[in-house]
Amino acid sequence: MQRLFLFVAAALGLTTTAASAGTLNYTSYGVTNAQNVHITDPALGVNNEYGGAGQIVLYNGSTPVFEAWCVDIQDWLSVSGTYTTGSSPSSAGLSPPADREIGALIYAYNTNASVNSVYNASAAIQLAIWQIDYGSGLLLNPDNSALTALADQYVADVSPGGSWTLPSNWDLDILYANIPGHQGNQNLAYVTDVPVAEPGTLMLWLTGLAALRRRPVA
Repeated sequence: MQRLFLFVAAALGLTTTAASAGTLNYTSYGVTNAQNVHITDPALGVNNEYGGAGQIVLYNGSTPVFEAWCVDIQDWLSVSGTYTTGSSPSSAGLSPPADREIGALIYAYNTNASVNSVYNASAAIQLAIWQIDYGSGLLLNPDNSALTALADQYVADVSPGGSWTLPSNWDLDILYANIPGHQGNQNLAYVTDVPVAEPGTLMLWLTGLAALRRRPVA
């Protein structure tokens, strides 16, 4: 299980499966290998807007508690705040194809050693996520021009027919910011594994169900 889930379990005691929601509070954040990028998208009303690209790490005090990625260019990330965990990707406006491809990007970054060894990988993964999220109308101009080619390669890796996929027992989830007092914070994405009932547990449940069905009616 990846570091982000261990952080949450140890520091906050949250369950981060897709089926359950919780509340995540953080007091500060950092960005892994932050790279400057200028963003233009007429549909969003953004013209050469400065931003940072990279994996986001949320902290409680000095303790890292969650690793996630931006899927929300329209809002700035608040210095501190509260999120609802386990939200559907549709809450952030992601279509099912974008859901699958962004999930595969994040999964690959967190699990594939060859991806992690590539210099600037975290920033390029963020650019690729934005490309998939916002489509061809989005123009990205990073200060480090090498990021563009690397991001394009990552997009190709998760596009239909690409070599990266999100396993069927993993989901893309959203840290959703549209809750009282925290509207306007930037929505973030993460991946989580979906527990499957163990055969022994499933058999006990089926046995109990069968016993209930055999019970005579009073």
